[in-house]
Formats: sequence, C-alpha cells, structure tokens
Amino acid sequence: MTTRKAILKNNIINKQLVITRNLMGVGKEHTDIWMKKGLKMLKLNDKEDTNFLKLRVVDKGHGIWIIEDPQAITLLEKGDY
Repeated sequence: MTTRKAILKNNIINKQLVITRNLMGVGKEHTDIWMKKGLKMLKLNDKEDTNFLKLRVVDKGHGIWIIEDPQAITLLEKGDY
C-alpha cells in the first residue's frame, strides 16, 4: 500500500486533496510526509480557525502550509497562497 493510500485510508476525508504545482516537483515522498502531518494538525482545534478556513504551518523551514476550506484541503508553499 502506498503512503498516499494509507493517508486516505486512515483519515476519512470527504474533500478533494490538492497539492500545488510547485510542490509536485519536490517529489511524492516529501509531499506524502507533509500531507500526513498536515492532516493530523488539522484535526486539532486552533483559536484562529473559522467555519470557512483552517491554516496550519506544516514545515516552517520549507514554508509548507496546509489549508482546509469548505471545498478542499490544499498543501502548498507559503508563496503559492
């Protein structure tokens, strides 16, 4: 089973998962690690969360964010926002 399938199997997600084009060039291994970490982070409440947006910094050193909105969960570089 690939990591991506494991991520989806262990996290029931009814939204589209999006990885921005800039991150696609980084490689599947890194994006899978960041996505898995980000999905865990999104499960935790934060005082800045709204009904429409959750944002987490997944990897501060690389500037990787994950954003959840009503349509999708997006993994992106800070500059892509």
